[in-house]
Amino acid sequence: MEQKITQTVLVGMDVPDFTIETYEPSTGAFGRVSLNEFRQQGLWTVLVF
Repeated sequence: MEQKITQTVLVGMDVPDFTIETYEPSTGAFGRVSLNEFRQQGLWTVLVF
């Protein structure tokens, strides 16, 4: 039997750093971005799943 572990993330909570692949449709280019990059720039980040 598979066990699932879930954790609730609330507004204002810190989350672990992660890196995701991105796509820019206007140029057709792929790239990568990390949460740490946004933190260093002082940018807000909204995650939608």
